[in-house]
Formats: sequence, structure tokens, C-alpha cells
Amino acid sequence: MNPIIVYQSGRILSSTEGVQVIAWTKNAIEQDIRYLLLDLSGTSFMDSSGLGAIVVASKRARERNIKFALCSLSGQARMLLELSNMETQFEIFPSRQAFDQHLLKPDDDANVSS
Repeated sequence: MNPIIVYQSGRILSSTEGVQVIAWTKNAIEQDIRYLLLDLSGTSFMDSSGLGAIVVASKRARERNIKFALCSLSGQARMLLELSNMETQFEIFPSRQAFDQHLLKPDDDANVSS
């Protein structure tokens, strides 16, 4: 079992990339995994379509009891989450390294925002 699958978003997360995120999620949740991680380190811009894709991806993962997390949000992406009051809907890590460190700890859902 591979415990995680990572998707690294492109520079812009809008409707086109959002479709790819949803397709990635659909394929990934068919596998025996515990976590889906959307790495936004290369993403400098995200619009409402990109945010919608993340919401859909997160919902599909939760339906399969798979944890969904985001990491390395840019200032603009983080601001969009905050302005839409969505930042509490996701488990967010400052970096991929922080996510990896989290995986080394015993399961603790107390820090997970749902």
C-alpha cells in the first residue's frame, strides 16, 4: 500500500487545471491509499474554479475515507481560501516537508479541519 499520492499543481489553478485535479482525484481514490496531497508550491494564481476543484477533490476523498491535504500555498491561494472562509475546510501544511513529518506521527485527527 502506498499511503499517499501527491499531485503537484501547475503555475495557475483555474478551470483547465481544475479538471485535471478532479481527474487525478478520481483515479487516485481507486487505489489503496490513506492520503491525497495537493502540492501548490508552484501555483502562483488560483481562481474560484480552482478552488471549486479542490472542494470537489476533497469531498470525493472524504467519501472514501481518504484524508485530503494541501501544502505550500502561495499568498494569493491562501488569501482566496481565507476570503471564501474555506481555509478551515482543509488540512493545510506549510510545506511538503511539514506534511511528511506529520505522516511520521501517530494518527491524530485533532488537528484536522473538516
